[in-house]
Amino acid sequence: MASSQDSEMIQLDISLQKANEQRNGFKLRLETQLPGSGFSGIFGASGSGKTTLLRCIAGLEPDSQGSVVVNQHTFQNDNVFLSPQQRNVGFVFQQPVLFPHLTAKQNIEFGAKRAFEPLSETHVNELIMVSGVEHLLTRYPASLSGGEQQRIAIVRAVASNPSILLMDEPLAALDDARKTELMSYLEALQSILAIPVLYVSHSQTEVARLAQQVLVLESGELLQQGEVTDVFNRLNRVDEQTAMTFLEGRVANYDEQYHLTQITLAQHSLWLPQSNLSSGSKVRLCIAANDISISLDEHSQTSILNRLLVKIQTIKPSSAPGISLIELNADGQSLLAQVTNKSVNNLQLKADMSVWAQIKSAAILR
Repeated sequence: MASSQDSEMIQLDISLQKANEQRNGFKLRLETQLPGSGFSGIFGASGSGKTTLLRCIAGLEPDSQGSVVVNQHTFQNDNVFLSPQQRNVGFVFQQPVLFPHLTAKQNIEFGAKRAFEPLSETHVNELIMVSGVEHLLTRYPASLSGGEQQRIAIVRAVASNPSILLMDEPLAALDDARKTELMSYLEALQSILAIPVLYVSHSQTEVARLAQQVLVLESGELLQQGEVTDVFNRLNRVDEQTAMTFLEGRVANYDEQYHLTQITLAQHSLWLPQSNLSSGSKVRLCIAANDISISLDEHSQTSILNRLLVKIQTIKPSSAPGISLIELNADGQSLLAQVTNKSVNNLQLKADMSVWAQIKSAAILR
């Protein structure tokens, strides 16, 4: 597999102006750096420039200006503009693009044969096993489900041993069940990929499950960049429509009697119905703001298992009538709760108060 050193980075200084019927006057202007390995998320609303950014990196936008350098390999600058086939880029699109006359194995071999530096047969077989597609190899694309086709498309892209893998909303065309299935395979791929992966999505939970770093684009410009939990928590403080919190925790224990896993934050723990997590491993949690209620006292006689002693940071009106968005400090991490204005008044909630956050539901993302 391609490798990268800790000092290597993706360096982007891109500008592009497009004037057409679909994007009249659209401009992309972005200057940033990203890690030279691992998954980085590209997040933003439709029309924010996510796909255009990937196309610029891949060399598919000949009018783009500036520089693209991937782990010390210059794709373009003021003097150089490599063609797409010279950039050694793997690209996975929203819709799987497989050759219909080739079997799944032949599609994968097509990618492997076009590698700048071919992978060993052992590496290709490892990739097939990790992706769970070995039972599909003799079948043709027409006999595969959408999720299966996308898995083959991903394996083919990685088998070409690219210097960078670009993924443009690879789950967008799948139903929820297939999304969950494919997400597991993407997580498994992380263990064997040493190349950088740029993952485009408009779903916060997808990006938070896979990526450590995230770029947030808006109208062709970089709005925010940083660690996923920090960036998304900042976004959610100002966007009540997506109000949720991402927390970092660690697996502490598994209760076999009740089939619950204990996730520790700092001083507090949450018990969640997950059984396949290794003790000591880091996890990322997602908690919707409307799944948190506030109490002045700890109520033990309740079906709500997870209760945290927290401190109110801020209370602000939500865009929804009669609702307030409350930011809480939970062991140094931000937690958002949606509460009715009536409850805020009845409980006389205010900043710096210590209260109990009752968490009705939480999802383990990774």
